[in-house]
Amino acid sequence: VCDTFSLDRRKNTNVEWKPNDSDWPQNLVDCEVIARTKTERDSYVYNVSLWGDWEADYFEYNVPQEAIAFVDRPYKSDQHLKNAFRHPMVFPDELTPPQWRD
Repeated sequence: VCDTFSLDRRKNTNVEWKPNDSDWPQNLVDCEVIARTKTERDSYVYNVSLWGDWEADYFEYNVPQEAIAFVDRPYKSDQHLKNAFRHPMVFPDELTPPQWRD
């Protein structure tokens, strides 16, 4: 997902990323990384294609590393492997508060 400032733009254009002043998630958009470039500060900036329910393509460039969060596709993380280690968590009842007990 990419934290993008505004989707008010012309169709099929490249727009340089702008910082977002809000801490709210309404600006998070699914995106695909198209290119990654190393900066002078040993960080990365990305060119991304934004995904949404739009008829046009939207692209942003110079998106900083901190504006992108990499997320596993549904049911594709290691916890869903058939051979993933699972063990029941068992501990004495006296370690739990009385309100939590059955």
